[in-house]
Amino acid sequence: MPTIKWRHGGATSKRNSEPLRFLARLIPLVCLIAVTACATAPRAASPKTPPDRTVARLQDDLQAHIKQHGLDGAVLTILLMPDRTLRLHAVAPGRSVPPSFRLASISKVITALTLLALDDAEVLSLDDPIAKWLPELEEARVPSYPPPTIRHLLEHTSGLVRGPGQPAAGWRAVTPPGMRYLYSNEGYDLLARVVEVATGQSFADCARQRVLEPLGLAATTPCETPDPGLGIGAGGWCSTDEDIARLARALLDPSAASNRLLAAAESSVHPPCFTVGRDRRGRPIWLRQAGSAPGAGGELVLFPREGIAVVLLTDRRYLPPFFDAVWRSLFRRLDLPRSAFRVRETSALPSVLCAGSYESEAGLLVVRATGDGLQLVIADGPPRALKLLEGSRYAIAEHDEDIEVLAALARAHAASIVEFILHEGRAEGCLFEERFHRRVTPPAPTR
Repeated sequence: MPTIKWRHGGATSKRNSEPLRFLARLIPLVCLIAVTACATAPRAASPKTPPDRTVARLQDDLQAHIKQHGLDGAVLTILLMPDRTLRLHAVAPGRSVPPSFRLASISKVITALTLLALDDAEVLSLDDPIAKWLPELEEARVPSYPPPTIRHLLEHTSGLVRGPGQPAAGWRAVTPPGMRYLYSNEGYDLLARVVEVATGQSFADCARQRVLEPLGLAATTPCETPDPGLGIGAGGWCSTDEDIARLARALLDPSAASNRLLAAAESSVHPPCFTVGRDRRGRPIWLRQAGSAPGAGGELVLFPREGIAVVLLTDRRYLPPFFDAVWRSLFRRLDLPRSAFRVRETSALPSVLCAGSYESEAGLLVVRATGDGLQLVIADGPPRALKLLEGSRYAIAEHDEDIEVLAALARAHAASIVEFILHEGRAEGCLFEERFHRRVTPPAPTR
């Protein structure tokens, strides 16, 4: 067998030369691959501009969708990194598209960026306990667990809930922080209050100084007539599609400070504000924030690998069938991930755990367990069948024209989603219309 000699400490040794010859041949190849990869890998995806005929078809699709679903109009903006934008708008005959739209819950992106900017400036820390800035929440925690932090509020994992109309002292913890995702509008309004205490400014002034002006979002302002159910931290901003496209570009730009939100999606199961779709390895495929309020329905969706963002704004409350139809067109016409907006099924929760009566401002919410599943009765109204989405989350069936899309985008449809909050083997409360309702006496299940 061939040998090779080398000297070490004056001694001569014999060794099999084949592994060394193999390494000698392999090293140049590895170096070549590494150099090629470094030279050709772009810092961010640069998608191809779709041909004019594709854009024309998307325009025709959008016009057909607003006609089919009875909307006055809609604006669809498709951003292609680094510097291209396609803007489509469709208007029903005799109608017009407003110059500015209510952002509703898309406003949460502004709130998150404001907190990140204050964290960068060391005005506060995302890991500060909420009670550091709002001492009235000192007792709102689960005993023997660490207190909830600003980061937990940003990620909707604080475990804090507050009944409708209750004062700040009405906050209480239903789960330990970081243990469960509970979408909370009021939690983001609480973050706006933290900003005001920490800076001595109004939240609007601080957000304008730290986020809107640096990003050039001059048309983004507090709504003149805010939604009574959404404060400025949760959903109080109005803007244009051009401004939200600029915001999306900053979020996708790897050199921008605002890219921290995308970085958080890599390291956190629940990054601030966005819902995240992941591949089998847990890597983000898309990030999404939707908004729904009276006179407002919209979506901001980022596809970081493809370098694409989609902004869709309407002046009507979020209508799932319309948004579903637009997305089907986008998936058909553009090179977007086909797996987007798919949700893996989870095991069904025994429905009897959720049956019971729950307090609400409108009266009792009564949940009945029947042979066919669950029914929801609101303030002595007609029973509404509930369809399981996943775990303890249900959709009102009459809203459910496409269960797959509704499940994936569940948090956008606050009025059609009921999520039961489980504690020690039973439902302690439920989230309906994004508000927490405490469970009272459970009725006997019906058959």
